[in-house]
Amino acid sequence: MNPRVFIGGSNEGRKKADIIKKQLNKVADCHVWHEGFFENNKSYFESLNEGATLFDFGILVATADDAQLKRDKIESIARDNVLFEFGLYVGRIGRNRSFFLKEKGLDLPSDLFGIKLLEFSDEQEDGVKTLKEVCKSLKKRIEEVWDTYELSLVPSTVLAVGYFENFVYKVSNELMNAAKRSVETKSFDDFRLHIVIPDQLPNNFTSQVKEYLKNKNLKEMKVETETRKYNFYLDYAQQEGSILELYDLPTTLSALKKSIETALPKSHFGDTKNEIILKKKEMHNFCRTLSYLVKEDAITRNRVIIEFIDVKEEK
Repeated sequence: MNPRVFIGGSNEGRKKADIIKKQLNKVADCHVWHEGFFENNKSYFESLNEGATLFDFGILVATADDAQLKRDKIESIARDNVLFEFGLYVGRIGRNRSFFLKEKGLDLPSDLFGIKLLEFSDEQEDGVKTLKEVCKSLKKRIEEVWDTYELSLVPSTVLAVGYFENFVYKVSNELMNAAKRSVETKSFDDFRLHIVIPDQLPNNFTSQVKEYLKNKNLKEMKVETETRKYNFYLDYAQQEGSILELYDLPTTLSALKKSIETALPKSHFGDTKNEIILKKKEMHNFCRTLSYLVKEDAITRNRVIIEFIDVKEEK
């Protein structure tokens, strides 16, 4: 799944926004504001505020559309809405994921002085990049930031970190160092921990995952170590001395689901298009963060397997 990118600007800058989309399409799922972004029966502010939650990056293109008299000088300025939307995205997804592209010669508010911004010109000039050259820098920056994990309005990252630190690592470390790993008087030389994650968050995802585990002939049992017992779904028909296969469903996904519902309050049954998009986005972020943590730790790297299952929302 590529990162979702919002590209905003003014009607006069529409062609430049379309160029940016074309240049970034290979690394990102880009959406320009004029492509059906604003919904019927909603104010522009409502659509912008809700939409900022749905994207991983925001790109605002400031072109010289207006002029103002400032201290007896006529200066080129961007539309107010472009500046507002840049502030909105910085507040929602952070400054590392929000980019402000300005046309050369554009006057900006003093609050932006001292900040290095991406500047472009329609023509090749010394020290100023063309829009296509700026897009190359954007592409590289998006790829770099996409490999990092940050906190956001919906806490999918922190939930993944908490699940790893408080359960996955602790259990893996305990089982690796245990003098014995036994189930129903059988001992096992080593273990593999399978983390079962649904590919989406339907309303009844816990029941569907449990049904999936039941169909694999797994049994909910306790694994005993020297210090404590753990509840797992087990492939318990293993031979003495073999690898113990354990399965776990992250119950913290219920908290993720609640967080998404808080971010997009609803007074209806079923999911809207935006709710489906946000669920997929945050599930993907949870899985990316968890996968990174598992691979970075020497104990979990070869013992923890993340499995995705296909679940279907009941209609």
